[in-house]
Amino acid sequence: EGSSFLSIVKDVTLHPHKKIYLHFDFQVINETDDITIKVPFNFKNEKESLGIKKGGFLIKYLSNVDMKLNAFDIPKFIDVDLSDLNINESIFFSDLILEKKYINSILYKYKSSKILIASIMGPRVIKTDEVKND
Repeated sequence: EGSSFLSIVKDVTLHPHKKIYLHFDFQVINETDDITIKVPFNFKNEKESLGIKKGGFLIKYLSNVDMKLNAFDIPKFIDVDLSDLNINESIFFSDLILEKKYINSILYKYKSSKILIASIMGPRVIKTDEVKND
């Protein structure tokens, strides 16, 4: 008792029906050690996306990414800009603009920068002019 430690929240348990926290898991960290943690993606400009404007819909294949890095370097999120994404186009890790330390901290697990993050798929129903029956 009376001791203090550097720590991060590793996991959170929420009540299944109420918006209240039930449990927190903390991980004690050392200032020099790397830790593995999930960092969420922040999907930006979805409504402004070329594909969404044309009636497409967004499919998010990943909502976060495992990163291994120093606890003091952990970003709050990783931005994924969707503004230039068109129908039937996808965004991969290799399309993200990240600092080198973040790229290396992701590639430790995935081994490739061609990991799919999100795609915009075309509409299931296409509007057409009325068909005239002869």
